Amino acid sequence: MALLDHENLDVYHRSIEFLTLALRLVTYLPRGERELREQLKRAAISVPLNIAEGSGKPPKADRARFYAIARGSAMECGALMDVCRVAGFLPPAEAEDAKTFAGSNRRYAHENVPRVSIRRHGRARARRTSTEDGRGETEDGERASQRAPP
Repeated sequence: MALLDHENLDVYHRSIEFLTLALRLVTYLPRGERELREQLKRAAISVPLNIAEGSGKPPKADRARFYAIARGSAMECGALMDVCRVAGFLPPAEAEDAKTFAGSNRRYAHENVPRVSIRRHGRARARRTSTEDGRGETEDGERASQRAPP
C-alpha cells in the first residue's frame, strides 16, 4: 500500500506518538475537569491533522500556514501540561515528560518541516517587478491588478 505524503514525514510520526501519550494522560484528569481534558485532546489531535493537511497543499503558503498551526498546537499542549501539573492533576514527572516531548516535537517540526516566508493573513510574499506600463507583476508573472486585494 502506497504511503500518503504526510506518512513520509518523521514529524508526523512523532506527533502521533505525542497524541498517544496525551490521550493516556487525560485519563489522569478528574471528571470535573472536562473542559481541560477536551482542550488537551483537541490540541494534541490538531498537531498531526494539520501536518497531514498541510502536506497535501500544493502552494507553499498554504503548507506553511498549516505547519505553523501544528507548531502552535504543540506549544499549547506544553502549556496545558503546565496547567495540569500546577493544578496537581498530573504527576510532576509525567507532566514534565509530556511537556518535554511536546516541546521537542515543536522544535523538530520547526527544523524539519519546509518553511516559506509568510506575511500577515497567511499570504506568501511575492517580489514585485515593474513592467513597461508601470503596473508591476509578481515573480510568477501575475499582474498586480489581477491579484485579489490583501
